[in-house]
Amino acid sequence: FSQQFPNAMAVLQPEDGVLDLFRAVDGLHKAYWHNRSEPVANRAVSKLRQPLVELVGSAALHVLEEMQSGLADPRVQAVGVCFLKAALSGSDGTTKEILQKAGVVEVLVRSMTHHASTECLLQDALSILDELHGLSALLQALEHLRSSPFATKAALIALRTSARARWHEVEAQDAFQVIRVILLSLRAHQEGHVILAGLQLLSDLAGDLPDTRIAFFKLGGWDWLLQVLESWEELLIQQEGIRMVSQLCKGGACGDAFGARVGVVLERSLQRSQNDGKVLYWGLWAVQQLHGVQSLLATLRTNCVVFNEKVVKSTLRSLSDLTWEGDQAGLDTVVQVIQTVIFCMQKCQDSLDLLNDSAFTLSRAALTIAGEKHEAIPQLKEAALTSASILMELLSAKVANAQLCRTVLEALGELLEVAGPALRARICDHLFAGNCNNGGSGVIGAGLLSKVSQEHHANTWVQGVIMWLAGLAHGVAAIVREMNMNQGYGVQLAALRAIAAIF
Repeated sequence: FSQQFPNAMAVLQPEDGVLDLFRAVDGLHKAYWHNRSEPVANRAVSKLRQPLVELVGSAALHVLEEMQSGLADPRVQAVGVCFLKAALSGSDGTTKEILQKAGVVEVLVRSMTHHASTECLLQDALSILDELHGLSALLQALEHLRSSPFATKAALIALRTSARARWHEVEAQDAFQVIRVILLSLRAHQEGHVILAGLQLLSDLAGDLPDTRIAFFKLGGWDWLLQVLESWEELLIQQEGIRMVSQLCKGGACGDAFGARVGVVLERSLQRSQNDGKVLYWGLWAVQQLHGVQSLLATLRTNCVVFNEKVVKSTLRSLSDLTWEGDQAGLDTVVQVIQTVIFCMQKCQDSLDLLNDSAFTLSRAALTIAGEKHEAIPQLKEAALTSASILMELLSAKVANAQLCRTVLEALGELLEVAGPALRARICDHLFAGNCNNGGSGVIGAGLLSKVSQEHHANTWVQGVIMWLAGLAHGVAAIVREMNMNQGYGVQLAALRAIAAIF
């Protein structure tokens, strides 16, 4: 190559000494950080500020000139953007000001407009705009570039990344304007990759900002969303679309006007994607928001009978995430949840995974009614006692499984922390074979807890939970006595973990 084009290497290489000067500047930078506590180093560097400002400014101007003169060449644009991005990396403000004065934004806009299908160039250019001017600049770029599907996708992804990194900027924006620009861009395209990027961004916004849900409704977003879910079967779009529906169902989006259509879409998506955990989770959550907890309980009972494992698992997860009202209606629903989860455990005895999830969900519901004030209500008292008994029966039956033991023991410990007298006595009688105020045979007694301890004597995590339970029952002093009596490493580690958990 060099023989055929003897001047090629000379053209490609910078003038003599430039790389050596680069090395010198880099060396000065390293030397300063090594000696930055020395006054002489700080004085020397302070005097370099203006020359460095001029250097960075001159370099930026030359890069921008190259980009403008080679506007049609994607390679020239990519290299120029790479230089600008590197200069901005880690900037505390000074370099940003220099680049803004040099006219970087105008050049980047021209570059993206001429190369609206070059994704890497678009992504890097948008990240520079974000660094310089934040979320507002990205929204303007999205509106300006919406004629290109690739540019629209890149801008949507950049917006999502920026929003996650600086959520306070999102909260400061006009929600109506943000959603207007996003929907306007999405309605201009039918490409799946653009729709997916838009759904991901909208779901993030709708999840935590009620004003965005209101804006979405007022701007006709429901029609666009439901049309997407009705016409696209692609799994990723179904996942994000159903997630968006569940976020909108949190309130403010006036979904009641679309209730029947939303119900049909959810039912179709859940049937079509029964093996996908994300669709099931978000879909069931949306169903619960639309039709209440009873819809989840009916789904759980039906799928326990036919043993649809993934649906059962997702429904249990949705139930465990719920928070309960303290009024009578809410407490009555908790009792129904407990009864249905126990039914599920009976039907799914051969699945350790479902038993583990059921135990967790059962404990979440039981915690709501475990306090002393609820023991005055016979129905609530009986439901709490039954929950504890079922958990301990499960512990006894599956004592060989370490993960299940840990889940159940942690659930019983949480119940013990808030339990009224009757529930506390029930748990202690089974676990310690005696009253909680009497350790019996050592700190863990001679009951079910002793059996679990013997089965998993080498498992420090299980032993730690056992010791924590013992501390809740007998007090920290009992754990300290156990440490004095048994100097083994496993006992000491488990005891220390238990004490740390208690405090």
